[in-house]
Amino acid sequence: MDTSPTSLPQIFDVVDVKNGTYGLVYLCTWKGYTPLSVPQPPLFAVKTLKDRYRGDERIVNRFYREAETWVKLGRHEHIVRADFVLEIDQMPHIFMEYVAGGTLNAYIQKGSQDIRQALDFAIQFCDGMIYVNTQDVGHAGKGLVHRDIKPANLMLTPNQTLKITDFGLVKAFDEGVTGFAGTKEYASPEQFVGGYIDCRSDMYSFGIVLYELLTGTRPFPGPSFEAFAEQHRNHRPEPPTSLNHHIPKELESLILRCLEKNPEDRYLCFEALRVRLMDIHQRLYGARHHRTQPNEPPSRIDRSVLRGLSLSFLGKMVEALSCLTEAIENDPQNLLAWHYKGEALDRVKKHADAIACFDEALKIAPDHAPTWSAKADALGNLGRYDAALQCYEKAAALKPMHTNHVFWANKGLALVAVQRYTEAIACFDKALAIQPRSVKAWFGKALLSERMNRLADAMDYYDKALEANPRDAASLYRKGNLLCRVGRFQEAISCFEAALQINPRDVNVWTSLAGLLASLSRFEEALRCCDRAIDINPRHDLAHRLRQLIQAKLRP
Repeated sequence: MDTSPTSLPQIFDVVDVKNGTYGLVYLCTWKGYTPLSVPQPPLFAVKTLKDRYRGDERIVNRFYREAETWVKLGRHEHIVRADFVLEIDQMPHIFMEYVAGGTLNAYIQKGSQDIRQALDFAIQFCDGMIYVNTQDVGHAGKGLVHRDIKPANLMLTPNQTLKITDFGLVKAFDEGVTGFAGTKEYASPEQFVGGYIDCRSDMYSFGIVLYELLTGTRPFPGPSFEAFAEQHRNHRPEPPTSLNHHIPKELESLILRCLEKNPEDRYLCFEALRVRLMDIHQRLYGARHHRTQPNEPPSRIDRSVLRGLSLSFLGKMVEALSCLTEAIENDPQNLLAWHYKGEALDRVKKHADAIACFDEALKIAPDHAPTWSAKADALGNLGRYDAALQCYEKAAALKPMHTNHVFWANKGLALVAVQRYTEAIACFDKALAIQPRSVKAWFGKALLSERMNRLADAMDYYDKALEANPRDAASLYRKGNLLCRVGRFQEAISCFEAALQINPRDVNVWTSLAGLLASLSRFEEALRCCDRAIDINPRHDLAHRLRQLIQAKLRP
């Protein structure tokens, strides 16, 4: 099993790990202190990406999108709740409710085939999908297609409440979704041919789930991708009553209508499917379907703070700042709103504004160690390293940082800036003792080695940082500059280009690449890099000066 190195065990007690195709789900409990400084549920799930896929841009982007979708979906009884997103080891981790009853897949394996319970599950599923299909989460349009409905993605609580999970393949209706994505055993015919899909594709997949729930088997045996594609597109399923004669005819007709090859022949939407299911329930049992809604415990933290925190880690800064500002307007004494607004402002390089937010937070809670540490980071980003180091000392005095490798790495970087190299090395080593794959600590050691002119060591440390996270743009950029220094120009170009794939608006990388290309007499390419830098920042002096020099070289 690939459990991937992670800092989770330093922050939480990991009870179990579930291994998926691309992701891992950790079942955890808190170790007393929590990142939100408030009481949290004793047991929760944390989903993140497997370490081996960190360098895969497509998969990483899809995971970021999943995290954003899940957070923006908010709360619904029949959706697995995502409370917030935290960035750990430079990768988002989705913190979700733990659903203790297992999956619908496990329920099917027990062989119950209970008609009334199947109807109950189906109506609950429709309620969840009606909610999903009407949500606007800021993609191309309103309404989402799940694209991977299957028993393994339908969770059950101990009281048989069904909850939909895994939004890794979700798309908006208006995106004109094409191309295969999903699970071949449950995919709709239109998914196999790359056709446009909408909620009726999910309806087909659920038709297979309902067929399996009531018969114990799927309608099509496969086993290969090609065989499933042929069967889903062209074969009629055996009537489910041939496998379970207790299935009422009207329920069989409903299942077969969900499994029609042409989406136009299925139910128009999940609202229509739900109406038909309710009618069947009424006829069979003489009563409308009804479930008692469980009372959800009151939240201990403002939802707008959680949403703002999550969106900040996902790079959605305008929305994040809007949420956090709203929380402050609602409660000016909201410590966490001030703290996380400061962190968000620091990420968008508004360091002075960030410090002002941290100061407001410290007026509310003068002994809040995370805020002292975050203020230190912002001061360091402003170049006020002595003040930053004072704040780091204050944070460490208030709360031991035995498990916080980011704290030690950031403090080490501030010490490098003031040339206190021996202390910096000690900080980086502390960080690496906590998390051997700390990107920031390896980056700091590389930077320090460059300062000491130990270039071979620096190269090795940049490689270790990139081994931990192949998409760390800062390490790619610095390694590119180091490769230029040692005359390995083509490798340097590759590093700069990789950094720009991750952050195409980094002016410093564009100008470094322009300078390197110009030194290789590749003037036209260098000029385009300068133009790109100036487009991003019209006041960037170095890009303008470099452009003038290159133009002079191009004059006849």
